[in-house]
Amino acid sequence: MTSRFDRVFIVTYGRSGSTLLQGLLNAIPGYRIYGENAGFLFRLQDAYEALREANRHLGNSNNDNQSQPWFGSSRYDEKSVTANFRQFVDRVLFQPYIAREFRVFGFKEIRFNEIPHDKIEKYLGFVRKIFPNAAIVFNTRDIGEVLKSGWWRSSYWAGLPKQLSDFREFSESYVRKNSEHSIHVHYDDLVKSDRLEVRRLLEFFGETMSEGAVDSVFRGSHSYENRTITSYLTGRIDYVKLIEVDWWRAMVDEFRVEIVGSQGGYFIAGVFLPALGTQTRLFAQTGTTRVEICGTKPTPKLEEQFTAHPAAGLAGFELEMPHCDEIHLYAQTHGEPAMLAGTIVPGLAGGARAVGGSADRGGGAKR
Repeated sequence: MTSRFDRVFIVTYGRSGSTLLQGLLNAIPGYRIYGENAGFLFRLQDAYEALREANRHLGNSNNDNQSQPWFGSSRYDEKSVTANFRQFVDRVLFQPYIAREFRVFGFKEIRFNEIPHDKIEKYLGFVRKIFPNAAIVFNTRDIGEVLKSGWWRSSYWAGLPKQLSDFREFSESYVRKNSEHSIHVHYDDLVKSDRLEVRRLLEFFGETMSEGAVDSVFRGSHSYENRTITSYLTGRIDYVKLIEVDWWRAMVDEFRVEIVGSQGGYFIAGVFLPALGTQTRLFAQTGTTRVEICGTKPTPKLEEQFTAHPAAGLAGFELEMPHCDEIHLYAQTHGEPAMLAGTIVPGLAGGARAVGGSADRGGGAKR
């Protein structure tokens, strides 16, 4: 199968949903899109420009002799340098000669919001010089949602919102001028149930995917922004299964839980920190016993991590539940009826094991 592009470069910033985008592209048969490489190509660009500069200093290749200060730099003509750099990048990053089952390679890189726009444009010119059949995919997200992330809270500064906004404007401007090889993807549209943004992206690449394949990507976990309880367990990993993952990502900043069995039932302790502005309430229910999980215990580490969050200092909770077969986690947001957010089945060893389930938006326990 012939691809419209043979290389893909995702250009974005942190907490933009780029790992989900990476996962979606990797679900296309024949695509291998890797994660970050700490700006490898940016560093390589400097080396590329250094050799071209040496060649320009020579001026005329006929004058390349031992009496010239730039003796030997005729070897660095643009055509040979570009070809050798292309081969080097392929061998180091993509290895298409080994992974023959793939026809399109690429990677994502973040922190582009920190780079002056003229330098980004020059970098993309370098990338397209080495790989003339490359696609550039810009990825942005609603800035308010981006700034809710704990990842950004720890490095927030007053100019960050404008920096992210300016990057989006640059992305849109670049795509207007280079629509044949670039596209701007909006995370907020990408996750909509109508899948219109997904189809727009696939059409850009000239690819197709079944609805089932697309759905399987969105059911998965991509980065720690997908707020699954499993990622936050203390002590016993993979014992709890959450459903409504999108709800958790949007509504909860931090949730860690530890379950210890005792003669009288189960003791549940941890931290629960709703996202700012969500008015989320969480309940644990077993049979007819339903208890709200409220932060009342000091949590100095969370307070340090989420400095702008008024509830971070008292996000810890402790409660006792009777012996039971299951513990259901219920959530209520902005007065909406409680929904089943997850299920815990206590194990014989005092932990909890994962089970499946489906959402219950009617408010009653599902047994």
